[in-house]
Amino acid sequence: MTIDELLREAPDLRELAARPCWSLAVEDRPLWDRLVELDPAAAALAERFAMTLVLPRRMRVSPPLWRPRRHRRAFYLELTELGGDESSGVLAVKGSEVTYDDVDAQLEALGEWPPYRVTLSSRGADGTEIGVATELGALEGFVVLERKIPCALLLDDALAEARAALRVQRAHVARHGELARVPVPVLVFEWPGEIAARHVERLRSRLRPHEHGFVQRAADHPLGCYVYHYPSIPLRVLDDEAGSCRPGPHHERMAELDQSFDVERAIDDWIELLARLLALGLLPIDPTSVLTGNCLQRQNLVLDGGFVDVDSVVAMAELGSARAVVGAVADAVSTLAESVAFLLGGPPGLRCPTPAEVTFAQHVVWEGVRAQLAAEAAAGATLDPRLLPLIGEPCAATLRSVFAALEDRRTSPALPGADTP
Repeated sequence: MTIDELLREAPDLRELAARPCWSLAVEDRPLWDRLVELDPAAAALAERFAMTLVLPRRMRVSPPLWRPRRHRRAFYLELTELGGDESSGVLAVKGSEVTYDDVDAQLEALGEWPPYRVTLSSRGADGTEIGVATELGALEGFVVLERKIPCALLLDDALAEARAALRVQRAHVARHGELARVPVPVLVFEWPGEIAARHVERLRSRLRPHEHGFVQRAADHPLGCYVYHYPSIPLRVLDDEAGSCRPGPHHERMAELDQSFDVERAIDDWIELLARLLALGLLPIDPTSVLTGNCLQRQNLVLDGGFVDVDSVVAMAELGSARAVVGAVADAVSTLAESVAFLLGGPPGLRCPTPAEVTFAQHVVWEGVRAQLAAEAAAGATLDPRLLPLIGEPCAATLRSVFAALEDRRTSPALPGADTP
């Protein structure tokens, strides 16, 4: 089936023009050629999208388009329907929802989501701890906490995602000779100004006056659309379709999960990918992404062993001190361990994993990461020197080195030999 045949047969699709402003074929031709070889249908469809985007008219879609229930910001076009056996995976389109006929209904539905329950605490220089707790509606949470526009994607954010994914893929291909199981950025578009203006007016009527400022500032920046390739429909740990959110005794849940995907392989692959990023001089969690989320959280861990939303990835070279790098590594291990503990422990009530579950998950995650980092170093990979205290054998001397690194607040000089993609 061609895209034109799909348009003729699916009345719930339409073509819309948007201005292309970033293209993998222009930014990195060798990586584009690798994608063409891997998935010819993805490349052909991307070239067609560069002229006009093919989009659904409303949130609900039907095959070969897919939108898992919790995916409110992206849909996926399954490429096997277009390219046959030579193609695999999907093209994901993120940020098109602002153009839908039912966008008002989607905003209404979002307003009925469970509220954000937020607890923040900080410790001053004198040791005094200050805490605050509040509750925000889902629309307010997007705007106030995540600094995102509901049912839309800022062009700056679309470009940041594309550039972050490109940095990861470039580094991974250079070291391992293959694409990482993260998005391959393909295209970024800018929507016409009138689409953004209409959306701002929709939001004004649904938000309180003091929240209008951020929406108006956002309106001064264009809205965008991000297209990327992923090797499968990116079902995540938190998706209902995955089965990890269903209640029931542990053995019954695990038997059901094992029917859906290879649970143990997924966990091993997440650990391997985390270790590979660290070995490449990349941290999966930028400390500044504390409110906007990161690629190791359960809503972004893909069941095939990959990650999405990699705009939280930051180069170690951008963090000055050993303390900052070691702390960011600890955050990454803890976050992945909590996601794994949720997958294995599961509901009722979307419960938080217990301390014992997280402790054992952290041990397995860290031992896997440490062993792979040590193996990469032994094979000749140049690791950031600030990682070296972490990869020694588990013993008191290694622990002392880690604690010393956590006390080192000095800004490190240039790191000779470290990979800084």
